[in-house]
Amino acid sequence: MKTLYITNLIILVGIIGYLAWKPSLTPTIAYVRSAYLVEKYLGVKEAQRNYQKKLASWQINADTLQHKLEATLKFYQTQQATLNEAQRKQLRVEVQRRRADLDRYQLNMQTKAKEEEDRLFGGALKQINSFVEQYAKSQGYEIVLGTTETGNLMYASHAYDITDEVLTALNKNYQQ
Repeated sequence: MKTLYITNLIILVGIIGYLAWKPSLTPTIAYVRSAYLVEKYLGVKEAQRNYQKKLASWQINADTLQHKLEATLKFYQTQQATLNEAQRKQLRVEVQRRRADLDRYQLNMQTKAKEEEDRLFGGALKQINSFVEQYAKSQGYEIVLGTTETGNLMYASHAYDITDEVLTALNKNYQQ
């Protein structure tokens, strides 16, 4: 009887020890507030500054073309009565050419702006995603979810929110 008691006690201690030391089967989960992370990431802020500089430069060129068109139109309207038919026709052609130049430039500018936006912000988003993956692995997270404004994560306790610590590490990494 005593031997059975000691055997059961050893088995019980063994089971408790195994349960205490075995690796957890529950995955380590966290989430980040994606929009906040993107908004506060220094890489995105730099991309925004670079994008705005390019847009401003392109807008200056568009404004120059617009002013040339307006000046030509004004000249045509004020001088039309004093010009012969050949000169009027030449000025009308010039106005049409300048209008076409402006339209073509604006269309080209829109295309370039979209491409530049995709390049700059796409690169920053890739940096964020890559960093979050690296960070999750180094911190032992098996799953990191991202929230969006449209609610793909309906609820999670704030205890699982690692946004601020990821943002701090991400910006520190960016500045190096």
